[in-house]
Formats: sequence, structure tokens, C-alpha cells
Amino acid sequence: MTQMEALELAMRLAHTAPNLEKSTACLEMAVEIAMNLTSEEITTVEEELLSDGIKIRDLRFVGRN
Repeated sequence: MTQMEALELAMRLAHTAPNLEKSTACLEMAVEIAMNLTSEEITTVEEELLSDGIKIRDLRFVGRN
């Protein structure tokens, strides 16, 4: 699994988590993963999620520049 795939999965899990605690844990994982990605890679993942109707906050600020 690539880092981009891992980010997408973490964000999907955060979106579908059964409660706030589990959603927050998934979001924390997503931020950790995003720190190793470029802004372009994060944007690609965000666009994929948006195409599936999953709205997320902007993670590009945590990526590598």
C-alpha cells in the first residue's frame, strides 16, 4: 500500500467511524501520513475523496513542501 492509499483509507475510516473518538484517531493517523506527502499528492487524495462525496478539511498544510 502506498502512502497516498494509506491517507485515503485513513480519511475514509474517519468519515465512517462509529463515534467521534474513533474518527479523531483516524484523523490523527491521516495527519501523520500526510506529513510525508507533498501538497500535490495530498490534493490528489482529496480530489478522489471529493469525487466520492466525502468532504474533508484541507490537509495540504501538513504535507512536505
